[in-house]
Amino acid sequence: MHSTSRPQSSDDFGASYLERGWEPPEEVVLRRELVRTPTLQPEDLGVLAELLLRDPRLPSTMEAIRADLQSRGWKMGKDRYNAIAKRLTKAGHLARVSVYDEATQRPTWVTRVYRNPANNEQYVDLGIAASVQVNTEVRETRDPGGSPVTEERETRVSPGQSRNAENPRSGAESRKTRDLETRVSPGQSRNAENPRSAVHPPHPPEEVTTSSPYPLTDSSGSLPSQREEEGGGFAPKDLHAAESFLQKLTPPHHMGAASARKYAPLLLRSMAEQGWPSIFEVDHSLLAREVTRDPVGFKRPSSLVPTRIRDLARYAVVTGAGRGLGTAGAERCPDHPARYRKGCVECAMTVPA
Repeated sequence: MHSTSRPQSSDDFGASYLERGWEPPEEVVLRRELVRTPTLQPEDLGVLAELLLRDPRLPSTMEAIRADLQSRGWKMGKDRYNAIAKRLTKAGHLARVSVYDEATQRPTWVTRVYRNPANNEQYVDLGIAASVQVNTEVRETRDPGGSPVTEERETRVSPGQSRNAENPRSGAESRKTRDLETRVSPGQSRNAENPRSAVHPPHPPEEVTTSSPYPLTDSSGSLPSQREEEGGGFAPKDLHAAESFLQKLTPPHHMGAASARKYAPLLLRSMAEQGWPSIFEVDHSLLAREVTRDPVGFKRPSSLVPTRIRDLARYAVVTGAGRGLGTAGAERCPDHPARYRKGCVECAMTVPA
């Protein structure tokens, strides 16, 4: 009696399972948003590419990685590598997690590298927690009655934890729940209350509203975009004058309409706090000189003016009104008005004739 079954041949793929064959990484694709991440330096991108291309079979301790980079001619000391790793971690490309080591039968720390921060659960969880806390504060501010509903909306979470503390989930189900609650997909802005926001790089520019898990906040916990775009309670004519001033600054420091509207309230607030005359009475050339001073070190001209506005000096110091009180060091350099007399770099570098 003959068997009806026949031995499987090497061409019979229908009865086999497909699995990805192992092979070392050969290429890394860096998207535009990643390359132009403001908080990353060029050397950070190089190290990230090297980590993504690294053969998983090689030792991956910090010392081993540094030794390999140095063997390729890179200047990579311990402090430099640590600084790079911190920036990559803040941008969501590295995550330090605790895993169970079968060999030692105990937990151990592992640093995982990600090309796309949206796949970094630790980074995403931090962003969700920060976004929820900010949105809760906004809802509380808009509810003057202080109703009990507001208290129920408060989210008591810490970074890295699930927001549903009473019904914890794990794995893909937990990630799916978090995505539904925030209505975002990896790579999109996590500000659910601002659907106009475009897709930004994984980490924020210095003065742009961002979905970063480390938003720039003041002591009250509010975001710069919230503080600067609400008008600050200034009269429309004052805001209009401040916007006009910012748009008329000498290129490349001049602002467009949107940026001027954003930073006009901040300019008026800083002027008031630092004792400057009103926007109608102040010497515009003096104010312009102050908010565009010392541009050296700023890679993007657009970041200079917002930084100087936030750090606006006292009017008495700028004008020299307080010299009798021991502030003579704040006198402007007569040859280089953009700098102060004391410590003027150009004067120090001038070779005597």
